[in-house]
Amino acid sequence: MLVRMTFREYIDRNYERSGCDRTACDEDLDRWMEVFAQHAPGTRPLTVVHLESEWGQLTPSLARVFGGPVFGVEPCDRVRAKAQQDAACPAVSYLDGRMSEIPLPQDSCDLVVVWPLWHEIREPDRAVREIARVLRPGGRVMLKAWFGDRLPRLPWHAWHPRSAAIERQVLPQLSQVTAAFAEAGLQRIAVERVPQMVASEAGFRMYVDHLTYRRLIMAGYLDLDEDRAGWAAAWQAVEAGLTEPLYEEYDLLVLG
Repeated sequence: MLVRMTFREYIDRNYERSGCDRTACDEDLDRWMEVFAQHAPGTRPLTVVHLESEWGQLTPSLARVFGGPVFGVEPCDRVRAKAQQDAACPAVSYLDGRMSEIPLPQDSCDLVVVWPLWHEIREPDRAVREIARVLRPGGRVMLKAWFGDRLPRLPWHAWHPRSAAIERQVLPQLSQVTAAFAEAGLQRIAVERVPQMVASEAGFRMYVDHLTYRRLIMAGYLDLDEDRAGWAAAWQAVEAGLTEPLYEEYDLLVLG
């Protein structure tokens, strides 16, 4: 029997390993910060909250670009402690909380960064209301996502032939997410596709190993033989090696 695991569950159980596997390279961080800055309010400094901030891979960069204060809201004690140790910054505070219960006052933030991916969020309806509550008038929400109607080609689609079709059905549609935020008073401003390098030639084995731990969206929808065949194909690809860096593409939904 296949057991589905959300990224949050993966983080909680494997925080030391995941921190190593998921750290974005400097080039990718700079790319995300540039995109955020293009859509953020123009004044500085900005008060920023990074929701489910994990081990703090974004928070120091957010403080550098936007001035702060920056609040990283993270529900897992061990992960939050790792962030406080490894991603400390004078303008950054790490708070105990979750997206459905943000420990900040109403109208307190100029920028809300939602990371990890939207489909991995527990209680999305409550999260929408909380995001709208803490966002100041004129503020912006930056939401990283894959949408079923805008799904890019992702590396594992080559190994699991049915995975893309499953994900198109299971992932939220862009219209569904924007409608939920519209009910809370936040409108879609932009959607931008952002590439992120996830594996170098040397890091391909670690990337596939991470995927097998994480359990992907399709994990609960494939039979056992199909699942095993897909991962066998992935490990064959590892043995063959990469000839160039591997990328995943994401949508950034901007609301305000």
